[in-house]
Amino acid sequence: MARLTMLNTSDCEWQVVITSVASGNQATWKVPVTKSIEVDLAGGDYAVEQTMLADGAGPDATRRFTMRVGAGQSYRWRLMTLLSGEAAAALPPENSRGQP
Repeated sequence: MARLTMLNTSDCEWQVVITSVASGNQATWKVPVTKSIEVDLAGGDYAVEQTMLADGAGPDATRRFTMRVGAGQSYRWRLMTLLSGEAAAALPPENSRGQP
């Protein structure tokens, strides 16, 4: 299993939907304001959809991308907006143990 830590560094809630490419299994999480959630995923490829849940959020409030996680690895993913103070908002989850 891989460990994914989703860190919400913004002032809005996020919804994250992760779907296994291999099995089609899907899981949904809501990440509260300034909180973090840890999830375990089987190693493999995933389709990800992250949506900012805020009043007045425009059509660009949802981002979709794919990611590959390696079994036994740990990843940290910062959820933020352009106003969150960090410029890395567009980066996918990072492997906190180095490259798989």
